[in-house]
Amino acid sequence: MTRLLQHTLSPQLKATLSYYAPGSMMPAHRHDHAQLSVLLSGGLREQTEQAAFDIATPGLCFKPRHILHSDQYGAQGALIFSFTLSPELLIQFDKMTAPRYQWQSRLNAGPRARQASYLQALYQGQCDTLNDLFWDTLSECGIPQHTVRERQKPDWLVRAKKLLDEAELPLSLSELATQQGVHPVYFSRAFKKYFHISASAYQQQLQLSKAMRSMTQGVPLSDCAFHAGFSDQSHMNRTMMSRIGLSPGKLQRLFHSKTG
Repeated sequence: MTRLLQHTLSPQLKATLSYYAPGSMMPAHRHDHAQLSVLLSGGLREQTEQAAFDIATPGLCFKPRHILHSDQYGAQGALIFSFTLSPELLIQFDKMTAPRYQWQSRLNAGPRARQASYLQALYQGQCDTLNDLFWDTLSECGIPQHTVRERQKPDWLVRAKKLLDEAELPLSLSELATQQGVHPVYFSRAFKKYFHISASAYQQQLQLSKAMRSMTQGVPLSDCAFHAGFSDQSHMNRTMMSRIGLSPGKLQRLFHSKTG
């Protein structure tokens, strides 16, 4: 794990950006603090004493302290923004809606639109903005939510997602739907229903994850864009700024400053 950025908002609250290398893992462990995390890129599998969760971007997690869990990170690694909060701070949240352990495979419209704001505020040290983002995001965990285990996914949809995950370059979604024997419109609706993200947005997240993996290896940005399937470096820049909140140049400098 590489900690790229960290900012102490108060003695009770910290904000951190961390990158986990492709295929890396963390053995079973517990935290002595609660943690609220937003998966910005990549994916992981988290195992607890009760269940296993396969998480893809976008994902939101709340973990109370002392939850035993292990993590296996995917082929593209994982970029995770997290808040670490003290027990005293958590008491301030409404006890009637106090969050419990959960991974959510969706973010409501507000948090989804705020994804880029996490890194912009952390990078620029904007404490007030980060505090607001913390309480807004925590509130999303205080109400009943659909989790990643909520529905049994059709076999054809699982196959289609696996093909997207393993593709070297972006696939034609309409052709992918036809290969699975379904209409493209039905494919799009089913993908959004079961994975809580559109197929096109998911494929774009995969491109960003692949580009970031190349960036950690010191690959020139133009080559990162090419190998991830972007039309050019400008296309990658625009996409990363809108989705992640930092330019590829800034993010690559962060990687190099921590690992170089």
